[in-house]
Amino acid sequence: MRIRRAGSWVLVSTLIAAAVTAGIIGGGGGGGGGITCNLNATPANFSAQLSAAVGGNTLCLAAGTYTPSLITVTKSSTVTIRPGEGVAESAAIIFDLQLDDATNLTFDSVTVDGGELRGDPTNIDIINSTFTERYSIKTVTMSNADIDFDNNTHINIDAPISGGGDGRLYLPERNDAALADVRISNSYFSGGNADGILSGANGVTIENNEFDGMVQITGDVAHTDPIQLWGAKNHIVRHNWFHNLNVASAIMIPDGDVTLSTFEDNIIDMTGSGDSRAFNYGGAIGNTLRNNTIIGSFLNRASNQLTPSSGTVFENNIVTGGVTSIEGATFASRINNLVGSGAVAGEITGTPTFVGGGTPTSYAGYCLANGSAGKNAGTDGLDVGIGC
Repeated sequence: MRIRRAGSWVLVSTLIAAAVTAGIIGGGGGGGGGITCNLNATPANFSAQLSAAVGGNTLCLAAGTYTPSLITVTKSSTVTIRPGEGVAESAAIIFDLQLDDATNLTFDSVTVDGGELRGDPTNIDIINSTFTERYSIKTVTMSNADIDFDNNTHINIDAPISGGGDGRLYLPERNDAALADVRISNSYFSGGNADGILSGANGVTIENNEFDGMVQITGDVAHTDPIQLWGAKNHIVRHNWFHNLNVASAIMIPDGDVTLSTFEDNIIDMTGSGDSRAFNYGGAIGNTLRNNTIIGSFLNRASNQLTPSSGTVFENNIVTGGVTSIEGATFASRINNLVGSGAVAGEITGTPTFVGGGTPTSYAGYCLANGSAGKNAGTDGLDVGIGC
């Protein structure tokens, strides 16, 4: 696993011992962290202690599995729920975390075994935590909710047998009248047989995440797309790293109605995948794709409802396998891209040379080397591909 910090990805294995010692990650409230607990809770009294907490408090959890009823509390300012001193993240398990209209809550360094966020919440954060089951975010009634899922892990999670959506983070609905304001950042998605993020919401930022080692199981009805968007609006997808995949597409947009969204500075390396399509881009309207580095191909097509993609600004990208448009799909503009084949006017045909060599092992390794095709060839005079 790697986490992106200050513009570069670093191996977690080189940081974890220091982080645990400092009480930053791992070990939950591990010794030396200097945690101030205003209130303490056990599984038996959690609901009462959460009700008693006031803005600015930290509620510390004893080891155990917590099964709270629906949480609807509203606080004047943030209340933080986290493991107490010496309690490991893996020992503070919240089963089926259900939040409805809650405000000003942060869950820090816990294990979240599924659940749902819904209603009209404000300032809800789940950070530094381990997810072990799908978590749903129902945004249809949300308005500028200020929701953060940051620095979490979603490893070896399978789609629920009961159905209802394959995403490990599942955002199935949208409010056309207002942005949801949900951010999914600095998190790690790996293994399992489920989409990483499945979104049809309005107003979501997906940034600085790593999608690693995800494989579609042949013959299984579940999807394993790192990101799948359908009906999504006003999304920002940037600075993500996709690699070690064997999936139908890293970013799957098969059903159309994905609009007014930006995809930029992503690395999508399909090396070794049985399907080279980094994007399956169907029926998407009025989006911008710029400065992405794609080791693979880009398919511009109609949706499954036969609406062709259109209005797309496609610039400053690297696409080693080339760009294909079928089924009446078009671009609003397509310029200053470095492609392996099939260049149109204003594009470059060539092969990039990366500072990390032929098989980069870090995000920064995909920066263009001096003398590479595409160097200083962007519309802004900088490199095509990711900004370095």
